[in-house]
Amino acid sequence: MKMKDWVGKNRFPILLGIGLVIFEMIFFGLLWLSAPNGQQWLGDSISNSSDLAVYLSYLKQGSQGHMLLGNLYATEPHALRFDPYWSVLGLLARSGMDARLLHEISRWLASVLLVFVLYVAAKDLTRSEKHARWTTVLSLLGLNAGWLYTIWIYFFGVWRWKTETAADVSTEFSAFYILLGGSHMILSLALLICGLRWSWQAISQSSMRQAWKAALVSAYLFSFHPYFIALFGIYFLIALHQHRKTLGMKNIVRFSAVLSTSLIPAFIIYAPLVFDKVFATHHLEDNQLGLSPALSWVATLLPTAIALAWRWKKRIAFRNEERWILAWIGASVFCLLLPLPWKRKVTEGWSVALLYLGLPLWLTIGDWAASRRPKFMAWIMSGLMFVAASFGAFHLVTTQLSWIKAPEWKIYFYRPESVFAAWRYLENKDGRAIITADNFWINCWTPPYTGKTTWVGHDHESPDFKNKYGLWQRLTETRDGKEAQDILEQAGVTDLMITSEDSLDRFTELLPKDEWRPVFTQDQVTVLERD
Repeated sequence: MKMKDWVGKNRFPILLGIGLVIFEMIFFGLLWLSAPNGQQWLGDSISNSSDLAVYLSYLKQGSQGHMLLGNLYATEPHALRFDPYWSVLGLLARSGMDARLLHEISRWLASVLLVFVLYVAAKDLTRSEKHARWTTVLSLLGLNAGWLYTIWIYFFGVWRWKTETAADVSTEFSAFYILLGGSHMILSLALLICGLRWSWQAISQSSMRQAWKAALVSAYLFSFHPYFIALFGIYFLIALHQHRKTLGMKNIVRFSAVLSTSLIPAFIIYAPLVFDKVFATHHLEDNQLGLSPALSWVATLLPTAIALAWRWKKRIAFRNEERWILAWIGASVFCLLLPLPWKRKVTEGWSVALLYLGLPLWLTIGDWAASRRPKFMAWIMSGLMFVAASFGAFHLVTTQLSWIKAPEWKIYFYRPESVFAAWRYLENKDGRAIITADNFWINCWTPPYTGKTTWVGHDHESPDFKNKYGLWQRLTETRDGKEAQDILEQAGVTDLMITSEDSLDRFTELLPKDEWRPVFTQDQVTVLERD
């Protein structure tokens, strides 16, 4: 197919992808440019806020020439690993491009890919181009009502910075939430949908070529997100069982063998790491990703419940084209019953799957709105439907904009130039350093800006986090010089980053001057180095 013909055929996903990129450029441009005078944007957003520090630390290592990545939040010796996403993206970081900008560019590319994946899936599920377009847009926005739970906890006065909220406004459940998080999450959702849909098609159509395509996509997904191996395994079993009569035993064995090849890259990458004490601890034990509160799920799933009830009342049976979605949800629910610590990951992309199952109602409402007369009424009603579908997205965007303005919250997105200057100083230090700061959020963001190790930072990345964090808190509160020196010595800290005058006065009094000396000072930021 000629390029001109391909563009003409895919004009809608191309335009939607461009529109999504423009939105992301504006959204993250606002974050970047809204920094108060004398401050800079850290690079995070409301979605995956602390996790983005980890991702940017990978890019920092890439900019320093490393293909094998270490955990800069672990002071203990540990095995390095190759990450098929961040290690490769790190090659581009060697150009000297700002890691925040590089991450945004990778977000744009992944977003365009996701639009195409959703559009192709929508084409299979609908019978007209208009419906396919509506479905694609709704897939990105989601039709969930978790924002109702947010309103409820707000009016009852229990809203806080880390209050547990509904899944569609705080986890990978929602496609729109994913769009505001790490770029690899967007790619993850695209690969997840591709892998599931192609696997089902391969087995239902007895197509070995399609099976190899599904295996390839799944292999790349597992190589950087091994969370989904259990989900896919159960999903494959459901698909094979559903088509056992048409396949026959010989083909069941063949398809099982082909789809099992998707495990090879993940096995090569992660099997050796499971025996590494540090990796096994912070990824397999500390990385607890639980579900949102039970009550919040009532609000989140309310539109889906209405759509399925309407479908049942109208006696609209599930078509063959929808069976893969039922298998996806069924496999996910089965995984939630297993003792997996990363249950939240299993619900990734559910907003898309549940929207697909409720399409008969949503498309009926859309057709009703588009059929209003005169024409301007059709536009008004369609616009109202779009607004209703956008409430979850609107909630996230407005919350982000309010947080970057509120003094008690904007500190999570911006820091003074003096902090960045101190990070540049630490980055240029020769040799290995173990750093801690008097502010925990600065600890989290020290690795991506220095390429150095932080004693205790991100809770999912710091081995023995609870013990280390307890010691760190004692360090920042103690008035006993011996206790402070013992903690720093026990932790192996070589550099202490101080960000307030009160903290500087206290540490100056606590620490012996012949062991700790100031090596950097700018405004209220001081770095003390152990001699």
